[in-house]
Amino acid sequence: MEKPIKILIIITDTDLGGTEKIVFELARALSQDIEKRFEVKVIALKRRARMAARLEDEGIAVQSLDLGEELGVCYLVRALAAIWDLRSILNSEKPDLVHGFLFQGNLFARMSKFFTNAKIFSSLRVIDQGWFKIKVDGWTSFLTDLYLCVSDQVKLWALPALAVPQRKIIVIKNGIDPEAFLRLTKDEARIKLGWPALATIITTIARLDRQKGVDLLIKSASLVLRERPDSIFLVVGDGPDKKALVELTRVIGVEKSFIFTGAITDIPTVLAASDIFALPSRWEGMPNVILEAMSGAKPIVAARIGGVPEMLEDRREALLVPPEDVNALARALLELMNNPELSQKIANQARKRVEKEFSLNEMIDNYKKLYLSFGKGKL
Repeated sequence: MEKPIKILIIITDTDLGGTEKIVFELARALSQDIEKRFEVKVIALKRRARMAARLEDEGIAVQSLDLGEELGVCYLVRALAAIWDLRSILNSEKPDLVHGFLFQGNLFARMSKFFTNAKIFSSLRVIDQGWFKIKVDGWTSFLTDLYLCVSDQVKLWALPALAVPQRKIIVIKNGIDPEAFLRLTKDEARIKLGWPALATIITTIARLDRQKGVDLLIKSASLVLRERPDSIFLVVGDGPDKKALVELTRVIGVEKSFIFTGAITDIPTVLAASDIFALPSRWEGMPNVILEAMSGAKPIVAARIGGVPEMLEDRREALLVPPEDVNALARALLELMNNPELSQKIANQARKRVEKEFSLNEMIDNYKKLYLSFGKGKL
């Protein structure tokens, strides 16, 4: 039997966002490989959170480097300590491959190059808008052996933006298991969650920061509510902008129609209870939450950015609107509310497409083939 490939996954934190869910599925599949071709360990830079507990329940080792949440002097001190701890882990584990996820996870994975002979992979999951992150990624790109992009658009962005050679970049799209969805009716889900039975519920599920455009949804709500005052907007998730977003609903005068639920782990039930899913992001790569909404057979309104048009065709599987266009967002939401036939049609088409094109098993197989190619010296 050949020696298994030792993979060290480095991720910024272990909460349950879209990237974290992908890492969980990937790590679990590697650890459960029937032929035992892989060994996997997960390093979280920040605090241990819900995904860490789930990974450990699956028998996967998780270690936190306790990096702080906020930038500043304390963060820099902790970062130096975390780099030293990472060096010790690399010397102890002697991985064959270090695979980074999210900006800080990618950065620490690249710094591993100074302490190990392992191959270094970086996952690019968004078309980033922050000049600082782009500069840092570009300056450290020489430490990366291979970039993995979640969509063709992310790849096209990365080639010039990060000066990545074509030979060092490939695309592996996200996947999902749609069978985890459609287990409850809308009425059953609303009873379970304690949500109103008769209201039209528009849901967004997102980290509450500028990227996800929740402020745009709040602004569009004032237009939607003029025609459909029975509408309720659910904002599922947490993040640094939560307080400002709640205040924005008060300023605009739509606070009675908004519910900020905080983080909810049972996303299939949330989607089952919803009438429409909205994601008015300012930038994206290939949002996992869109795959969840497609699996839940929900009519979707999303901004036409990043890899979203690779997932959804406008007026076939969703209504796509220009980014930052509050009026177009409101019109699309009202069109779905006022046209149940169109709403049902695009929801059904979205479900069919996710079943056909975005298989979790296919995604896992693509990662495994890549790791095995590396193991056989083909990279």
